[in-house]
Amino acid sequence: DTTPSGAAALKPQTPSTDIRLLQSAIRNIDRQAREGLGNIGAIAYVSMRWLETPDAYQGNGSILHTILGLLQERADYALDLIGNAADTVGCSEPDKHKLRCWAAVRAARNGAA
Repeated sequence: DTTPSGAAALKPQTPSTDIRLLQSAIRNIDRQAREGLGNIGAIAYVSMRWLETPDAYQGNGSILHTILGLLQERADYALDLIGNAADTVGCSEPDKHKLRCWAAVRAARNGAA
């Protein structure tokens, strides 16, 4: 039986370096997700309030274009931050779009050579 007994069994274990790295990555992902989603939520909230006004229906499509652009920018930024934090501990999901873009870059360079 290899079960620890006595005082050794009650002694708290010091987290390993790997666990501390994972904890740090999770905290970063949590912070970045909250910030990014909070920004998106705030933009959506203000947009919804704007849509409750007559000004929203006066044919000013540029404001809607700006709002959608901000939402896309904040979402992309949050995705990059979260992906980078997960990547630091080897836990990121590959971005298939970026992989296809890099493959196209390599193909263009090989074809241009």
